[in-house]
Formats: sequence, structure tokens, C-alpha cells
Amino acid sequence: MVTIKPHQIGSKNDNILSAIAYLSIFFAPVILPVVMWIMMEDTIKYHAKYAFFNHIACLLCVFGIPGSGAFLFVSAMVVPEYIEIIQVIVPVIAFILFILLGILFVINIMRAVKLFMTIKVPR
Repeated sequence: MVTIKPHQIGSKNDNILSAIAYLSIFFAPVILPVVMWIMMEDTIKYHAKYAFFNHIACLLCVFGIPGSGAFLFVSAMVVPEYIEIIQVIVPVIAFILFILLGILFVINIMRAVKLFMTIKVPR
């Protein structure tokens, strides 16, 4: 469960900007959280830093999935006697990375929704 502690909740604008840092995984991953981490105030910096490292982990998973396939191809050429073992291990690694990518992606969205839910709307 994703929790946001009371000291991590700022004003309405801070919460909106922090949520945008998490949702930037759709349109500007890594770049927007870094800019917000450098230029914004403390509450936003906390969320921007968390979003930045989460986006980096997502990118590592994205590049790790085809990287594991490339490893399979190269290792089959170099060491053909271990091809049966490699053909089992590499897809398992790719599947684990794919599941991890999905979890990290959902965590980003959940944290953004949590921040949007903390915004008090005047009636």
C-alpha cells in the first residue's frame, strides 16, 4: 500500500505539482522530476526525487527486457553447450523485469492519485 505521510503533504499547488512529477512517466519521464527536484521547494522536492528514482527503475526494466534477449542471442553464439539453461533463465529474468515494471508504473499512478485526493476543494 502506498502511503503519504502528513509531513509530505503541502499546499494545493504543491500537491498538484508533486502529482505531475509522478504522472510525468507518461510524457516526460526522468526529465521533469529532475527539473522539479532542482528548482522547487522542499515538499515538491521530496516527491520529485522519489518520482525520479522510480522512473529510473522503470527505464532500467524497459532496457533490461530486450537486453536479456540480446544476452540470450550472444551467449548462444559464444557458449552453445549451455543454450538449454540460458533459454530457461533469460525469459524468466525478462518476465520478472516485466512484472517489476508494471508494479513501479502502478506505484507512480497510485502516488499521484493519493496526492490528488489530499487536495481540499472549496464548496
